[in-house]
Amino acid sequence: MAKAKPLTSYNQPIAFKGVANPQPDGHGGQIGTVTTLAERVASIEPYRGGRDETGARLTLKRQYVIECWHDPAYLPVAGHTIDWLGGELTINEWTYLDNSRTKIRLIATEV
Repeated sequence: MAKAKPLTSYNQPIAFKGVANPQPDGHGGQIGTVTTLAERVASIEPYRGGRDETGARLTLKRQYVIECWHDPAYLPVAGHTIDWLGGELTINEWTYLDNSRTKIRLIATEV
């Protein structure tokens, strides 16, 4: 069983996984072996949605915001997975946090 995930985690090791060199399968899809594409240290916290009728912030279950330094050797792709504390998160989207493109922010859903 995976460790319980804390509400906010700083300096957590994460690993990005995906297919490094996908090959066409002849049916419109792709095949390949899933490998670790990059490893980083990141800040992870639950994704906060809007507010409820009482004005309290809503926390969306199973969704996380991940902030880490950008490495030009690996650019995140929607659909790749992140290994974190023995569990997997699927990348939904990502953006740069600054104009110099040194930090990125990812939104990921727990698998």
